[in-house]
Amino acid sequence: MTAMESTNTDYAVLMPWMPDELIAIYNEAFIEYGDPAMAWAFVRQSPEYAVHFAGNRREDGTLRMTEQEYASVKDAYSDVFRSIGLNPELFKGQYVDLIEGDVSPDELMRDRVMPVWERVIESTPQIMEFYASNYGLEMTPEAILAAALDPDRVGTAILNKQIALSEIGGEAASSGFDVDIEFAERLMDEGLDQLSADSLFKKAENMLPVLNTLAARHADPDDEFDLKEFVSGELFADPQQRRRIRRLMAQESSTFTGGAQVDYLKSRTGGLAGLDV
Repeated sequence: MTAMESTNTDYAVLMPWMPDELIAIYNEAFIEYGDPAMAWAFVRQSPEYAVHFAGNRREDGTLRMTEQEYASVKDAYSDVFRSIGLNPELFKGQYVDLIEGDVSPDELMRDRVMPVWERVIESTPQIMEFYASNYGLEMTPEAILAAALDPDRVGTAILNKQIALSEIGGEAASSGFDVDIEFAERLMDEGLDQLSADSLFKKAENMLPVLNTLAARHADPDDEFDLKEFVSGELFADPQQRRRIRRLMAQESSTFTGGAQVDYLKSRTGGLAGLDV
């Protein structure tokens, strides 16, 4: 005799994952047909089953998993969100899509949650501050993470752009620069991501003091290099800014016998990659 073969069985105790509504349907079908297999089939074909076990039935009519496995998978999904400090109730609307996509709890954690966690939570504090200040939202890291994981709440494309801009702005802040949204968008449109932004702003952090010193020493018409001028030469290949840098380096080279000062500058800036004469 199976767990559902007697109407005297306390199914709520034996199968706490089985909704009372379905237990009642089983009991009615068993009384009518006297066959537990038919009663159970009746349950699985009911509209109520499609509500309580949404996504479990494939297009060909077969089931993805048993009802107990279904309940366990949903609990495991919830545990994934709890493990990163988020309320699983916020994400239960996604569970059916995950089940229909045959996404296991391990895959949810490894392929969907952790990449976003690493991108948002483990980023520098400056990135979080840039996000908050430029989008007018004093969001906690958990709130941003929740938004990133829920494309129904925030458009995925918009959110990804905001995070990407925040990464660029955060890397700028890490090197002591303050960039606005328009400039960050221009850099992003040029193909910069967090890694390349980090490289660009670190190079600017090293080179700008040197270039400013040379501009003052050699009476450069502008007399000062700022971040946008440096980026124009380094990233956008602006011919005017590149000529300025070449001219200053050439003047400095001619001032010191043997090019000792230029050798020092190259050691300071990592070889002036992209701007060498």
